[in-house]
Amino acid sequence: MPSQRSLKTLLTLTMAVCGSLTAEETFAAEPPVNLGSTSFMDGFGDPTGSGLIYLNYLSWAHASKLKTPEGDLNVSLNAVPDLNQFLYSFAVPESFIGQPGLNLIVPLVNLSSSPGAGAPPLHSNGFGLGDILFGVFFQLKPIRGEDHHPIFAQRFEFDVNAPTGKYDATKAINQSAHAWSINPYWAATLLPGAGLEISTRLQYLYNFKNTDPEGGPGGTPSNTQEGQAVFDNFAVAYELLPHNEARAWAHSLRVGLNGYYFKQVSENKADGTPLSNSKEQTLGIGPGAMWVASHTDAFWLNIYFETAVQNRFQSDVFQIRWAHAFESF
Repeated sequence: MPSQRSLKTLLTLTMAVCGSLTAEETFAAEPPVNLGSTSFMDGFGDPTGSGLIYLNYLSWAHASKLKTPEGDLNVSLNAVPDLNQFLYSFAVPESFIGQPGLNLIVPLVNLSSSPGAGAPPLHSNGFGLGDILFGVFFQLKPIRGEDHHPIFAQRFEFDVNAPTGKYDATKAINQSAHAWSINPYWAATLLPGAGLEISTRLQYLYNFKNTDPEGGPGGTPSNTQEGQAVFDNFAVAYELLPHNEARAWAHSLRVGLNGYYFKQVSENKADGTPLSNSKEQTLGIGPGAMWVASHTDAFWLNIYFETAVQNRFQSDVFQIRWAHAFESF
């Protein structure tokens, strides 16, 4: 399982874009969410059956431009989020159709930015705690073929992002969105055979109001609210090294393509008034791999190059994820 949950990641790597501002009118920006933090085998649950799993997501995202309706701004941004995730799956009778569980993510984030020629001074907030995510999930039992091998697995989860992170209203780029948000999702993995895998995670984001926003050219509004968004993580992989528990330090190896697409579907608001041309969008695609190293540990490597970016930083992202189960798989 490891990959699964959320991370929603919450915070994910594109945590790097927390606080991106449109030159003239934004005052609001989408909070960090799980864009690409999860990828291969995302639909499967705890391979141990039940208990506690720890996952660590360490990413580095670099952006050299901020996309706005008025054109590109030369602003360099480096974000290094380290997400600490704890998943607990409850033991249930064998006859149950699925398994409930709890999810908690505690992010630590380092942000650094510098404006280029002609760009406004978008100051970042250094190192600090990010917004903590917590939620509940329900993992359905996998559907198996005639040979009893799993061919389809899925999970539903409801997560909440709490405004617990470091925040300074005088800074444009913060660890925290300084507002509550909810982030439900559906994750699924299809194993059609011949070592192939197709995974997806369809997500929805609703943001509540920030009552202490960062100011802008027209002054500081009393509150802002980021628009609603839908987004998807997707991956296609081939099992280059088929699963073999007897093999030391290489139980299995998958390689393939991973990506994400984020689309904001409603405008940001300042004091309840919609801000035109404030919707964000991005598409990230790149290579990835998943390595099950032992009976208790698995690793993911994901690289993303963003394109089709609107109203946010355009980033290149490098991520390593490690999952550790406290019981053998």
